[in-house]
Amino acid sequence: MRRAASAIVSRNIGAAMPNLRSVAVAANDKLWDALIGVDTAGADCRPTTYHVLRSLFRKLPLTAADHFIDIGCGRGRALCLAAQQPVATVTGVEIVPEHAAAARRNLERMYGRKAGNWSVLTSSASDLDLSGGTIFYLYNPFQGSLFAQVVDNIRRNASQARRPIRVVYVNPICRDMLDAADWLAPAEALHRDRQGNVAALLYRSR
Repeated sequence: MRRAASAIVSRNIGAAMPNLRSVAVAANDKLWDALIGVDTAGADCRPTTYHVLRSLFRKLPLTAADHFIDIGCGRGRALCLAAQQPVATVTGVEIVPEHAAAARRNLERMYGRKAGNWSVLTSSASDLDLSGGTIFYLYNPFQGSLFAQVVDNIRRNASQARRPIRVVYVNPICRDMLDAADWLAPAEALHRDRQGNVAALLYRSR
């Protein structure tokens, strides 16, 4: 009887753990929003968690020569953290006007901004001029043919760049398109989830 009860309790605790983790992550994100002076959360927008972003930026140092472009920037969480780095320029690309406006507000009022220049473009990234970008951040913003068009647009930029570019791909559902690109070196794993699955990849232009 005790063993059966113990098994039931263990199953209930195990089922509750993911929910508790989600609550803890949401609370941590809200705290970081407050510390930076922004509001990047929303039911209609699922940004990368601060925990993951801070880990990525530690492994991916930005310099004064970098131009960070977030394609599908949402409300600008990754942009704001990038802008806290000693980077030349941060640019967000967001097709949803409400999200783009929120990203601009967050960049305007955030604390600790070091980026010399910043902007948020309300546009599709498939045919946008991405010249000058040195690091492109993608949190699985699109799939299918649109993703292929954006990758090809980044390729055109890379062919004209004066220095190697980097592509960070978070939640890499369509990684096969980037893995097959002959202008990119093999991917490096930047972050893994709790199950050990690759959650973020880094590609460098050849």
